Amino acid sequence: TIGTLTDVGFLWFREFYLESSRVIQVNRI
Repeated sequence: TIGTLTDVGFLWFREFYLESSRVIQVNRI
């Protein structure tokens, strides 16, 4: 359903955002 697809997309986006933030912080140090 659309709701499930949205939930999956949100979770994927959150994981990608968290990983990106982590990499940026590591590179900054």
